[in-house]
Amino acid sequence: MHIIAVFIHFVLLLLNTEESRLSYNQPKLSSCAQWNIDATTFANKSYAGTTPHGIFVDADDTFYCAKVSAKSITIRYKNSSSFISRSLYETLFLYTQLFVTTFGDIYYGSNETGCIYRLSYNGAANKSFVTQFEDMCHGLFIDLNNTLYCSLKSKHKVVSLSLNTNTSVVTTVAGNGTAGSTSVQLRHPYGIFVTSNFDLYIADSQNNRIQLFRQNQLNASTVAKNGFPNNLTLTNPTDVIVDGSGCLFIADNMNHRIVRVVATYFYCVAGCSGVSGATPDLLYKPYSIRLDSTANMYVADEFNHQVSSIEPAITSVIMSNTSVRSEQDRTTAQTISVSTSRPIFTPLTCSDGALTGSDCNISNLPCDTIQPCQNNGTCMNNNTSFLGYFCSCLPYINGTHCQFDHRLCKPDTCLNNGICSEVSNNTFICRCVGGWEGGHCETRVDYCANIKCFNRGVCLSLYGNYTCECLGISYSGVHCEITADRIQLYRNISKSFAYIVIIIMSSVVMFIVLLDILKFRFGIDPARPELNWKCRQKQIKKSKQQIAIRFIYVN
Repeated sequence: MHIIAVFIHFVLLLLNTEESRLSYNQPKLSSCAQWNIDATTFANKSYAGTTPHGIFVDADDTFYCAKVSAKSITIRYKNSSSFISRSLYETLFLYTQLFVTTFGDIYYGSNETGCIYRLSYNGAANKSFVTQFEDMCHGLFIDLNNTLYCSLKSKHKVVSLSLNTNTSVVTTVAGNGTAGSTSVQLRHPYGIFVTSNFDLYIADSQNNRIQLFRQNQLNASTVAKNGFPNNLTLTNPTDVIVDGSGCLFIADNMNHRIVRVVATYFYCVAGCSGVSGATPDLLYKPYSIRLDSTANMYVADEFNHQVSSIEPAITSVIMSNTSVRSEQDRTTAQTISVSTSRPIFTPLTCSDGALTGSDCNISNLPCDTIQPCQNNGTCMNNNTSFLGYFCSCLPYINGTHCQFDHRLCKPDTCLNNGICSEVSNNTFICRCVGGWEGGHCETRVDYCANIKCFNRGVCLSLYGNYTCECLGISYSGVHCEITADRIQLYRNISKSFAYIVIIIMSSVVMFIVLLDILKFRFGIDPARPELNWKCRQKQIKKSKQQIAIRFIYVN
């Protein structure tokens, strides 16, 4: 019996160890869980930056946020009211996501194309290069096998790289590299999430859907899209996470809300009016979502310039947090009892099949629900059509759903908010915004190209400007041209000693040259009398007889 008990204890220990490898939170929530209507500002512009995108909440409920403008990561620990900042001394990618491991290592993307770095902290910050992908990563994730995932938005695919080996073999795990809406294609993927079963969820933004790729499968299944489930409408989803019950949370970016998909239906949990705004009940282009261990929701509220926190508000929501740290098993089960008057979603059946909604006042026709026409095509409901609708396309666009775009100026022709203008039938020009250049506005302007930083200063190119990083506190100024008084004093003293040494050495040389001139040019040798005298003294000493002196001792 003792052996069996030890064996069971060993198995449980292994299970707890496996579970403890999660560094993020997956609270198990009931299917009717809801959150407060009003959000609170958790991190304002001073701590989150102008347009926050990358956030993370680890298993200890420590909050992380990429503050791009300050080239730093903002951190706030659980039960703390203050933020701390870790400087990176380099420009972050504007849309970088963050991922924090159980060891506290922070992974992030820099402004260099596809470069991923790791920031470790063992008493002192230690930054190290991880890898470089072929394009910028709009989504980052590390699964239980220590595999790094990166969503390459412009390449329309998701790739992975094992961090357990020193090899740099990059594997495509989703998407075939061409934009499209088939089961093997993606169109501008953003946020990604990998479960403990290695199921990969992707926010396929421009296809307005959430794709699920099973392990080692390149064919995806669609788990959320326009019209499914329950007449869901998505517009440019930018993030997706999965809770402990397997339910999805989606950042419906252009609809300014957060929705939760539970099995075959969905409901809104934040920003449910669908309009943008800065009041507590509204969101303005929510970009990413994270949960803490007690189901508090953190939203990167992009154009409200803040990170919002939304507390759960529903009676008797049973939760168990499956995301724990390696120090100890802290799996918790708790009941939150908060009274609320907010109704729970209940599906209704309308007498008119063309209507839906709680008041049967929302159109259920194909054009209004699934919005099938792409590239700004106009959808027209038509009962005589096989599909029940047809799409009227803009010039140079065709296809059943206006999916074939033959325009020179497409939405992604000019990058980084550049404006595309057609010059002729086969040429175009991109007018780039400040800080970008190139045929497609793909290259950041190097403002350090013609700049010289004095006193060994280093020029750093910024967005629309540059700065000279001076060495220590000895130099200052825009171009490090101002020297501290202390350094100037040291320089003056050094110069004075140098001048004295030069004068002494010059005098010695001139004296030797003068002696040579007197001796060889004028026959004057100042040292000759002295030499003659010494010679005579030697001769006198040699001429003198040696006298022997003998002492006789008498008794």
